[in-house]
Amino acid sequence: MNSERYNPYEDPSLHENQPVTKPQPIDERCGFNDVMEYYDIVNGHQMPKRMDHLPRIVRGVFKWVVILMVSSFLVFQVLTILEIVGMIK
Repeated sequence: MNSERYNPYEDPSLHENQPVTKPQPIDERCGFNDVMEYYDIVNGHQMPKRMDHLPRIVRGVFKWVVILMVSSFLVFQVLTILEIVGMIK
């Protein structure tokens, strides 16, 4: 009696290659809910999600405003530290 036991590790039909699909990048995905799409429709346009979606002029102005705000914050922090230490009255 030559009855072999079934071994799933040796079954070639279980180990066939399956095609692998690459996931889409997060920024290119569509909304998973109708409410998200409806929100864009109510606004009348789709809001930009990243800086590259804005026009070049707006990006430049926005960049300089951010630079100005951060640098002024840092200057005020340094001045405050100098006042605490006692170097500036």
